[in-house]
Amino acid sequence: MAVDENIYNKIYSNAHIVPGYDRYYRFANDVLKVRNPFLFLSEIEDTYWSIYHFVKEHNKQVNPKILEVGCGLGYLTYSLNKDGYNALGLDISEKAVAEAKKKYGDYYVCADVHDFARQNHGQFDIVILTEVIEHIPNPKNFVSSLKSLLSSSGKLLITTPSKDAEPDASQYWNTELPPVHLWWFSKNSFKELASSLNMNCDFIDFTPFVSRQTNYPKLSDPWRTQTLNRNGQVLFTVDHSDIKHSLKRGLIDAGLMTYFKRVIKILRKDTSSIPATKITAILTIDNGQP
Repeated sequence: MAVDENIYNKIYSNAHIVPGYDRYYRFANDVLKVRNPFLFLSEIEDTYWSIYHFVKEHNKQVNPKILEVGCGLGYLTYSLNKDGYNALGLDISEKAVAEAKKKYGDYYVCADVHDFARQNHGQFDIVILTEVIEHIPNPKNFVSSLKSLLSSSGKLLITTPSKDAEPDASQYWNTELPPVHLWWFSKNSFKELASSLNMNCDFIDFTPFVSRQTNYPKLSDPWRTQTLNRNGQVLFTVDHSDIKHSLKRGLIDAGLMTYFKRVIKILRKDTSSIPATKITAILTIDNGQP
């Protein structure tokens, strides 16, 4: 559980080529090139699809005040604001927050989450934590601070790689190894975590997203191995087609991606059922408990 924070400096200083992280770098630029960046993110990756559909459903009742914790490069917070939401991004990295403000606007604050929570008790209707909890040495303390940020009817959305998606225990660490990922969460993990904090727990069903994918990633994808040497140098890169990515972005922006994928699946006679590799847990305060 000893985390050398320097590893993240090495990763993000080379984010455009580090396998697995390079997509975040692409997303950060892509959201500036499309008309509806929030919709774009929902079509491009399962994590954002779950957040998109939850927020859209929640917005039928209220105009939620949203906080993204661990906003990193800032593109999700930006996309939420572009779609008309009142969203704030929080990150402990001064560099990340400065870059996000420079690129997207004044939607961000640099602070430690525990300090921020003490000063903003009960202020948010939705708190979002995407692909962060698996990096945290003490998840229970962290989530306890997030809980204190919620309004009485607030929702905490936590996304993370799903341990349930890998039944073979020998393959459990075919995702980023420690010290990048420290934990594996299953649905039972979240139920236990929620119970220990007097919270209720539910989950988003990824079936509608996964069922229409033609190339859904697996946990054993080839870059799930050592990517940096002891000096922080990138050991290998994964080739990506810029033309293919631009075409995908264009189809999404035109609202045609769903139809395109449907046609491809029909042509391939693809009826496969693949388990979701992510979990999005919805934690709420149990108002019947202290």
